[in-house]
Amino acid sequence: MMKLPSQIRPATHAPPLEHAWSGIVYSVTHPRVRTILLLFFVVGVFG
Repeated sequence: MMKLPSQIRPATHAPPLEHAWSGIVYSVTHPRVRTILLLFFVVGVFG
């Protein structure tokens, strides 16, 4: 097995609402994701 030097990752903790907001921004700015979410919304509302 290979021996690698240990690496320590810096602890980065972001609030949950910041993660949620970044997901909303991502889905609004990417056309393909936005289209799929709108399709799910229409099917969910109108059956």
